[in-house]
Amino acid sequence: MLAWLYWAITMGLFDRFKSDITTTQQGLTAGEWNTKGIALTNSNRLQEAIQCYDKALKIDPKDAAAWFLKGAVLNKLNRYQEALQCCDRALEIDPQNVYALHVKRMIIAPK
Repeated sequence: MLAWLYWAITMGLFDRFKSDITTTQQGLTAGEWNTKGIALTNSNRLQEAIQCYDKALKIDPKDAAAWFLKGAVLNKLNRYQEALQCCDRALEIDPQNVYALHVKRMIIAPK
């Protein structure tokens, strides 16, 4: 999944999500909120990205992707304890989630 996201980002497929987060966003799915969060993360709008992941999790609290994506952003913000909690939650939902494991490893043993 992560490779697909990087490909989509480089191809400009998320440009339509870079609009202001205050725009009315009725009816987005959890996946669409995640996609918007990824675009905002790549634009270094980290607080807004967290808001998107929170909206995705409000729709689907068992969305492992939203949990690890939020954890990755929290890690960038040096909010390590919260980031670990998000990764742990993602791994509770999907124990084989390699992306959550990778983010958790980055938090625990940074280079």
